[in-house]
Amino acid sequence: MGEADARSKSSTARTADGAAPAVAELRADDAEAAVGVLARAFRDNPLNRAVIGAGAERRVRVNAAGLRPQIPAL
Repeated sequence: MGEADARSKSSTARTADGAAPAVAELRADDAEAAVGVLARAFRDNPLNRAVIGAGAERRVRVNAAGLRPQIPAL
């Protein structure tokens, strides 16, 4: 069994309905949604709170602006 096979069999991640999440290449039309997910994921990170400051909406906007150039599909 290869390393990738071992990782996929040991994964316990599930969606809310119990299904295994699908993993696929990021398509250009999904890139902005991916930026939004990542921006929200880091919104309350202690470093982001310290650097960007108060205001969750502002932190999401700033995170998104910093992440857009990092997503190759954009």
